[in-house]
Amino acid sequence: MVIREIAGRIKARIAAEVSPVIKVSIGVGPNCYLAKTPSKMRKPDGLFFVAHSDLPDVLHDLKLRDLNGIAAGMEARLHAAGIHTVTRARRWSKWP
Repeated sequence: MVIREIAGRIKARIAAEVSPVIKVSIGVGPNCYLAKTPSKMRKPDGLFFVAHSDLPDVLHDLKLRDLNGIAAGMEARLHAAGIHTVTRARRWSKWP
């Protein structure tokens, strides 16, 4: 069974067994951090996949706050360091 099917079945089962009013967002990625980020991108009731081959390009259009773990305080520190975009953060970091 492919990942999309499994995720779709999870969403359908929650709707059927709990309530169709309950919305579930599912993100799938090569690690926990990258799975959580896309689930935020498709809220509510979303389904989003990030393949390893999509990286890092799929992240470039995101706002800093879209990344898991970056709240207002961290965003302010990044801005103070001259980092305003994910693209700039990637250039600044040691990310391969």
